[in-house]
This record gives sequence, C-alpha cells and structure tokens, in this order.
Amino acid sequence: MLSASHSSHPSFPYQHPQSQGEPFPSPGPCSPQGPSSHQAGEPFTMGSIHQTPRSHGFPHDPYGSTPRMYHQQPHQCQQQQQQQQIQQQQIQQQQIQQQQFQGPPPPHLQLPVQTAHFPQPQSYSQLQGEPFAMMVRAHQMVDVLTEDNRMLRQEMESCHEKVKKLHKLETEIQLVSEAYENLAKSSSKREALEKTMRNKLELEVRRLHDFNRDLRERMETANKQLAAKECDGSEDNRKTISQLLAQNKETLREKEKLEMELNALRSATDDQRRHIEIRDQALDNTQAKVVKLEEELNNKQVLKL
Repeated sequence: MLSASHSSHPSFPYQHPQSQGEPFPSPGPCSPQGPSSHQAGEPFTMGSIHQTPRSHGFPHDPYGSTPRMYHQQPHQCQQQQQQQQIQQQQIQQQQIQQQQFQGPPPPHLQLPVQTAHFPQPQSYSQLQGEPFAMMVRAHQMVDVLTEDNRMLRQEMESCHEKVKKLHKLETEIQLVSEAYENLAKSSSKREALEKTMRNKLELEVRRLHDFNRDLRERMETANKQLAAKECDGSEDNRKTISQLLAQNKETLREKEKLEMELNALRSATDDQRRHIEIRDQALDNTQAKVVKLEEELNNKQVLKL
C-alpha cells in the first residue's frame, strides 16, 4: 500500500521492510523548506547509492516565491502525513502477524517500501507503542501456550506409560488365571483319581479285615477243638495251627503294607492341597495389587480433571 502511494516520488529508492518489526527511521516532517527537510531524520542514510543528499522539496526562494503547493494546499500535506502514518501502522501490524505465524518472509518476496516524509520521532514512537505492545503480548501468549503444550505432552506420555503398564499387568494376570485354571483342572483330575484309589484301598482293607476276622474265628474254633482233642491227632493240630499262624502273619504284613500305602497317598493329597492354597493366595495378592493400581490411576485421572 505504501509503495503504491509513493511510486511517483523520484528522490527515494526502494527499500525492503525491516524483518523483526523494527521501526522505520524517522525522517523529517513535510515542510516546504527544501534542503533542511531531512535534518530531523538524521538516521535515514542513502549509503553508497546517493553520496550527496538530495532535496525533497523546492529550493528556498529569497524573493518569497515559495511553491504554490505549500501556499495553496496546506491541508493536503497533513492529510498525506496522516495517510502515511495509517498505512505504515497497517503494514507493521501485517508484518507482526506474519512474523508470529509464519516467520520472516524471504528477502526476494519482501515488498519494497519507499521512504517519504514521516512525522517526528516522538510522535512516531507514540504511534508505534501499541503494535509493539501487541507483539510482546502475542509473544508472551505463544510462550505460555508452548509451555502448556509441553506440559500436556509430558502428562500424555506419562499416561501412555501407565496404560502400557496396566496392559502388561492385565496380560500377566490373564496368564496367571489361565495357569490357575489349568492347575485347577489337573488338581481336580488328581483328586478324582485319588478318590478312586482310596475307594479301592478301603475295599481292600475291608476285605482283609473280614478275612482276618474269619481267620481269628477259625483259630478260636481250632483252639477249642485242640483243647477238646488234646490226645487225638496232636501232630495234625499242631500243623494246622502253624499253618494258620503263618497265614495270620502274612495277612498282618499285607495289612501293614496297605496302611503304609494309604498313609503315603494321604500325605501326597495334603501336599497338593497346600500347593493349591499357596497358589490361591498368590492369585488373590495379584488381584489386590491390580485393584489398587486401578484405584490409583482413577484417582490421578480425577485429580487431573
């Protein structure tokens, strides 16, 4: 906008706008005094392009014949100054917005801006205060938002790590539960086998008890018969008694063996029951830990919300 409004002025070359929102050098006010019009704007220099300063107005006329433009149209110069100030503020605001959201443009895309008659440095600094304050506020807001974004990312990463840990715990608990189910199935099978073996052993023991009772009854009857017939057939009676005693001893040995086997089976079943109780306790502990971790996670999420 500024380059289009001052393209007809012959004495000012094109200049690129400053990249970091810096104020333009304040040249002198628009006055009809030709060579002395740039004394208030000393910071503006032409460099190697113009070695000698060129006058921006008409030369001083000692006879009082000043240009018609400054005598007949004094309000036009003020209007031009106001328009230039408004255009310069708009350009600087656009530059600030571009720097905040896009960064500084490349030098080959920067629009050329022609220098013209600007207001005094004091009025220029007053006009530039609001855009600079806006720029500082915008930078502060950007810094605050970036810090909040960083903190939120850290919290999100910590939550992701906690979720991963919980998934890992769930998989471990699932594996433990599957192992517990398999162990329960195997233990149930073993218990069924043990029950069948116990029933068989109990039947065998009962049979041996009955057999032993029959033997005792036979021994008693034999003893009675021997007492009645002491004289007759003493040798035969002794043989039968010895045979009965031998059979009784064998039955007692078999009974002891069966009782030992029964005791061994009972101890094995007791050990298996202890193992099952220990694994039940371990499963209960892991479930309690999982419940505690879930409660802690819920509390943390509630506190964050």
